Amino acid sequence: FTLNATFVRIKTENTVFNFANLVSGSAVKVTGRASGNPYQQSSSGFDNIELIGPGDATATVGIEFDTAAEAGTSHTNYFGVNVHGFGKGHVFKNNAYCQQFWGCDIWNCGVGVEMPTGYANYGERITYFGSTIFNNYTGVINNNSNGAFHLISSSLDYNGIQAIAQAGRIFIDNCHIEASNYATPPFVTHPVNGASITINGGWMLCTGANTSDIFESQTTARQGGGITVRDISVNNMGSGRWKSGAGKFTFTNPASYDTTLNPKLCSAAENRLADGGFEQATVIDALITADTAAITSRTVGANINLTTSATSKAAAISLRVF
Repeated sequence: FTLNATFVRIKTENTVFNFANLVSGSAVKVTGRASGNPYQQSSSGFDNIELIGPGDATATVGIEFDTAAEAGTSHTNYFGVNVHGFGKGHVFKNNAYCQQFWGCDIWNCGVGVEMPTGYANYGERITYFGSTIFNNYTGVINNNSNGAFHLISSSLDYNGIQAIAQAGRIFIDNCHIEASNYATPPFVTHPVNGASITINGGWMLCTGANTSDIFESQTTARQGGGITVRDISVNNMGSGRWKSGAGKFTFTNPASYDTTLNPKLCSAAENRLADGGFEQATVIDALITADTAAITSRTVGANINLTTSATSKAAAISLRVF
């Protein structure tokens, strides 16, 4: 069914909608009347419903957020909405932005939440507070270069892949991230400008004997994204590597019990430098910090210059200081 959420809030007492016979399409499509001021819609949305789908391998969506003009799906709030058993749990399209989900669980879906590419005016700050996205083949996928998912004090539990940034950003703050074993890296960024996953704080653990790598970064420093992990507690993450792929990766200040098995840290050079081998066509990391005259250029000074050269490394470029 289609729900016009413009300036409307629907409250139920734990109502269950069973869409077990749905063959394709969306169980609920949230739209709007395409007029009015979207900045007055914080009281719009719905509460306390459960949507049951026909199965995670079907071409179905639990809730699709899509409207032809701005007023309707933006600036809305959802409380205690549970979605399970669909091909995709939540999907965000045209004019879906600045939406908050409070204590909303998504499970047993092919994809928990997804932001596809190709739509208009969508993706700003889609936020999940205290929600649990679990037992899906993939937890979160972002394919919108101008969009961002924010997970705050939520859980990513036992998804086959936890998060994929095909484009855009995924921010994971003070969350619980749990699995038994991973068949492939659970956090992946693609080689697209801005594709990034940022994890701040929280706890990441495995309950089994995991052998997969944890982070796969294919987003290079020049593309402005990659994977950044800060101040996280890690336990029993296994015997794989923290990071695979040729892209940017930064991992700082992890903490763990001293008896659990965790991957070895990446090299300090890879962790600090965008150009760890000094082999880019131009000077990336190095800069002049002191000279006998005022510094007006990062690479050209009064008594020192920084450039690249192919003369000191066989078939490769190196940093030249002269």
